[in-house]
Amino acid sequence: MNEEKKPDQSTFTPDQKRAIHTLGRNLCVSAGAGSGKTTVLVERFLYLLEEGQFKINEIAAITFTEKAAGQMKEKIRKKLLDRMERAATPEERRRMETRYREAGSAWIHTIHGLCTRILKEQAVAAGIDPGYLTLDETETLLLLHKTLKSFIVNRLNQGKASMVRLLSAYGLEKTRKILTALVQRRVDAAPWINIYLKQSDEEILRPLFETRKDLETELKSHIARLRDYGADDPADRMEQNRVTALALPDTGPLNPETLTTLLKIDLRVGSKKKWLSGDLPAVKALLKEIKDRAKDLLPLYSEEAIRREPEHFSVPSAGNWIPC
Repeated sequence: MNEEKKPDQSTFTPDQKRAIHTLGRNLCVSAGAGSGKTTVLVERFLYLLEEGQFKINEIAAITFTEKAAGQMKEKIRKKLLDRMERAATPEERRRMETRYREAGSAWIHTIHGLCTRILKEQAVAAGIDPGYLTLDETETLLLLHKTLKSFIVNRLNQGKASMVRLLSAYGLEKTRKILTALVQRRVDAAPWINIYLKQSDEEILRPLFETRKDLETELKSHIARLRDYGADDPADRMEQNRVTALALPDTGPLNPETLTTLLKIDLRVGSKKKWLSGDLPAVKALLKEIKDRAKDLLPLYSEEAIRREPEHFSVPSAGNWIPC
């Protein structure tokens, strides 16, 4: 007569054995890729059945993906089938056969799958329609985009200046991305939104303008240092870049057009033969810093222009903003 063959525990490390056999307490296991996590989970599941005297429907296993859940469930069924075929007695075989059948409906899911199953099976108690459907990731994103589009259109049709300012500052595509991120991370964003709702535009923008002033000072300092250099040939393209930067006003505010001009400076040009030793790399380094500061400053100037001159942004119809 065949005896039931237990799994070969000699193939497991001491830590894996502890993960499989520890009962009656919380257990946290940290393991990297390819370390045998799924195998250990399968053996722990079977150990809970055999030694812990648990039933299939009393064990829940959470995986990261549906694919992993399916693989784990299949491995458990395969192990149970093997034990059923090797059962020493008819009673043992019946017990394994029952477990094998029940394993098909084991509580092995992703967290979303687990929650969905609980709600499906307890819909009445949860007070929801038993026929509800769960959106997948793609469907959720499509619904979010559709909802945000309707929101933007409605705010424009209502003549809301805040939406006009937002679209004027960032454009339609970036506004969509900002709103999408706020919805998707609403738990993280909520505390900040509650703070900003209590503040005036001036209070919200004041830190930005303070940052702008600091960046402005850095940018003009870098530009001033360009006066220490110069190429022998005024036609050298890097020399022309240097002259362009030096043409900016030393005092007074900058503007988006000026900053855009700086951002267009090409750092790949210039001939070493037309510069004193070491001057060309130094000028390129300064111009790179200038471009970096200009990139940081540009959105801050745009914010101020919209705040100070809202009359320049008349309320358009939704059709002018939203493509059909």
